[in-house]
Amino acid sequence: MGIELYWDDAERRDVFLVEIEGKWTYDELWDTLRKIKKVTDKSPITLGAILDLSRGTTVPGGTIFTQEAFNQAREILKFGQGGTGPIVIVGANGFMRSVFNTLSGLDRSAVMKVRFADSAEEARRMIRRELGHSVV
Repeated sequence: MGIELYWDDAERRDVFLVEIEGKWTYDELWDTLRKIKKVTDKSPITLGAILDLSRGTTVPGGTIFTQEAFNQAREILKFGQGGTGPIVIVGANGFMRSVFNTLSGLDRSAVMKVRFADSAEEARRMIRRELGHSVV
């Protein structure tokens, strides 16, 4: 499947849903990030995002312990600087959360709005609360 980008609620259009499943490439990831940035830069409201990893995924090259993975992570953190909307990651295992905590040491301000949830419903509640919308 790779990476798919949707609106979580097509009518509200205030929360992106990014589904990552199976194998994907850094080119797919950057394409998705650029699409999101293009919309968020023009939006008069703060937008949120749910990153759903719950169906299982791998990283390009099979491991995060490569120079390429480190460089990509660093560039993604730089790319996200200035973003104001909440991001909730669903389906991250303990190892992924530990890696995230380690990488967040590179630039804490770039990941201040990132949270983890155990389900998509929990993620929606977290984002709605942070955006100040009624929780459905």
